[in-house]
Amino acid sequence: MKTDQELLDDFVESAENRSFEEFFKRHHSALYRKSLRFFRNKEDAEDFLQDFWTYVFRNMTRIKTDEQGSAARFLHSVYLCDLYDYYKRKDWATVRLDDELLGKLHQCPEWSYNSVEDDVYCAEIQEKKVQIINSLPETDRKIYNLYEKHGFSIYDIARYSSLSEGTVRNKISTITALINNRLRPVYTAISLLGGIFGGISL
Repeated sequence: MKTDQELLDDFVESAENRSFEEFFKRHHSALYRKSLRFFRNKEDAEDFLQDFWTYVFRNMTRIKTDEQGSAARFLHSVYLCDLYDYYKRKDWATVRLDDELLGKLHQCPEWSYNSVEDDVYCAEIQEKKVQIINSLPETDRKIYNLYEKHGFSIYDIARYSSLSEGTVRNKISTITALINNRLRPVYTAISLLGGIFGGISL
């Protein structure tokens, strides 16, 4: 089976829709299930996801993959940033703003903007996330950056740091929870300043 990177390369080289169709089938179900959790009705979830995939199709050359050639983390980060933007600009009653969304907003990295590349909302969240990470003890900061920024596995980080896999896993879990908790008030403040909530742009 081809990796996501290979499918992306095939699409760029030949512009064959078959590559996109396989890419779509591979990732659509997970994103669809996510949408059904975040929207109050099926129609809104499907409309949002259709716009999301239209954006992906038009920007296949900009999709990024990890060291295993998978685009899953990138797609989910873009999805969450777009959902955040949607929540700020669309009728609030259509979206479930629950702990899962709040907890995952910190995963929105610098490169996962939609067509509005200077998106102030994601940028502010990312800036605060960097500040939190930089305030961590040196060992924790290195472990988290290896995992989150560079995509190292738990096993590789444990070997590099001369720690057990359980210790590394616990540290990453604790740091992630810390970031979630500290970003929650930032998200709330941005939401209040954002002017509640109309349209999504892809």
